Amino acid sequence: MDEQEQIPAATPAPPQILQDLVDNLRRVLLPIPVHLRGPVAQFWGVVRNTLTSLIAENERLIENIPVHTTGGRPGTEEIPRPDTTESTQIIRDTLDGALADLGVGVESTSAAVEAIWDIDRDWMRRWLMEKRSGIAEAAHDPKRLGCWISGNAPHDPPKSYVKFNMRNTGDPRPGKTGTLNVQPFSHQLAAVAAGFGAELRMASKTAGGAKNAGDLDISHLCHNGRCFNPDHVVVESHGLNDKRNECTAASAVRFVGRDGSSAVYHPCQHGRQERMRVCLLPEVRIDAGAYYQATGAGSCEPVERLSE
Repeated sequence: MDEQEQIPAATPAPPQILQDLVDNLRRVLLPIPVHLRGPVAQFWGVVRNTLTSLIAENERLIENIPVHTTGGRPGTEEIPRPDTTESTQIIRDTLDGALADLGVGVESTSAAVEAIWDIDRDWMRRWLMEKRSGIAEAAHDPKRLGCWISGNAPHDPPKSYVKFNMRNTGDPRPGKTGTLNVQPFSHQLAAVAAGFGAELRMASKTAGGAKNAGDLDISHLCHNGRCFNPDHVVVESHGLNDKRNECTAASAVRFVGRDGSSAVYHPCQHGRQERMRVCLLPEVRIDAGAYYQATGAGSCEPVERLSE
């Protein structure tokens, strides 16, 4: 091997005591609704700033330590400066990631929205398409509605919302430099890609607390919280978003005649209000001349063909 070639060192794994701390944090925080984890976020913000200051101070001190050799004889090696910042960085970055996974980021929901709301919708759609996982979609789109799903674990298990890490994503907006440095929810990004960026800013102002019927929500027309297909989301009133739960177990029915002609009965009534968007429902086919029986509530195909 060439003497000049250097193999980069592997990133050290977090020590076990730090992993134990992360596990304990998960046990404490998971039972608490995401919108009530704000005090933890504030505390972590203070701790994180302290760790960042320690890293900067350590690097300054290390820079001032002279480099010594083993005597100055030819072929002798230099004694490197001590690197005391590595463990501090591991602590900061490990806890940063763990708390973000639990929905306790150092930025607020509105801060994340402020960083993404005016990004070009076509750019955002292309970015989201790269995050799709065929395996995850097969597992988490049982109604076969064309949902876009990633392999990311949900941050708010009851609602199945997931986040994407855009901390190191370059800011694509004209005239902007640096990175976005936020971790938005995937459905927030989908709303931007769908052209609802301005409305998203209004929706974020009331996120996390009790809402009135007129406040704005991001609605999943497919009723799948993990979905980030821009065609499946709409920003509308909280009241209408709540009403869409009536369609969670519903199906559209396609009646097919003997000559191949068909007509669809879509039971959703929510498309008559606001943006005129009906819920996306799985479709059941009924052929003329066939006999069917129900197979049970909750099925995507609640009828079974018996015979002609």
